[in-house]
Amino acid sequence: GEMVDLIVAAPVGADLREVPTPPVEVVHYSPPGWFRPAKTAAAELAEELTKRHVDILHALEVHQATFTTQLADLCSLPHVVSCHAFDGAAHLRRHDRFPDVVVAASDIIAVDLREQLHLPGDRICLIRPGVHQDGRVSCFGDPSKIASIVIDGRSGSLSALEAAVRAFAEARRREIDCACFLIGAGRLERRLRKLGESLQVRQELTYVDSPAISQMPGILSGADIYVAPRPTGEVDLWALMAMASGTVVLAADAPQ
Repeated sequence: GEMVDLIVAAPVGADLREVPTPPVEVVHYSPPGWFRPAKTAAAELAEELTKRHVDILHALEVHQATFTTQLADLCSLPHVVSCHAFDGAAHLRRHDRFPDVVVAASDIIAVDLREQLHLPGDRICLIRPGVHQDGRVSCFGDPSKIASIVIDGRSGSLSALEAAVRAFAEARRREIDCACFLIGAGRLERRLRKLGESLQVRQELTYVDSPAISQMPGILSGADIYVAPRPTGEVDLWALMAMASGTVVLAADAPQ
């Protein structure tokens, strides 16, 4: 497909360390505030974007729809707004002009947007976060490529991690060319190393200490599969970052 250059426009001081896809350029701007009208902020940013020959604008959050619409009008560009929650329609109804396309994060949000905004079907698009849209297999598709598997070792459950290591060893036994990185096993690492040696995957299984959270987007975007071997009662940030970078996520399900 055609290559796309990504430019991120972000307020001054915004933390961009966890942006999943490294942009070609970051354009910082002073956001609207009490003493800074939105029209002024939009005009200054529009001037910068015009210099860079931007083709389309995309608001990643629906609460940025107003500002993005102002930018689109000033730049004479089409614009897209992503909607991840049910308050999206309420935000968008405040404007005289709807986005050219609204991206819904789930089926039920897409249905709600259609019912409340009455937009043509082709202007509401369903794209689930973290899911490849081009239909290509991200791992095991290229015989010359060694698939990279990351196992989250932070759960503290020896049985769960042993099951993940055994599954990796079985993949190797079936001559599936892959490498595995077990991150953050801590005190369980010694016992898992012994298991890896007994399963004859010592060379292919690498143990890594828990990295800084700012390093995880790069690690996960470079992986083909992220494995969370033990169910938790919380939404895991590593899994969300893996999905955001397009990495396949295998997560253990809680027993019913």
